[in-house]
Amino acid sequence: MRIAVVVSQCMQEVRRAVLEGWLNVRGAKFENFVREVCGWALEGETVRVPLNKENEARGTVVRENVQFDQFGRMVKRAYEQPA
Repeated sequence: MRIAVVVSQCMQEVRRAVLEGWLNVRGAKFENFVREVCGWALEGETVRVPLNKENEARGTVVRENVQFDQFGRMVKRAYEQPA
């Protein structure tokens, strides 16, 4: 059961054969577990995990605070002659 929780936190889809190996469950028992216990969808050879707050892709914004004197030193070094 712990493996299913981790899969739901980090994946949106996984190949059936891979998940069967991780869970060590196959056939009708696997299908019942995926559909009834986890509430996931089986689409051919792919298991689809519904979006949740953990497995949803989100962009990150990185903002840096650079002081003017730091920028000036960088420009100065760009125009210096190599040693």
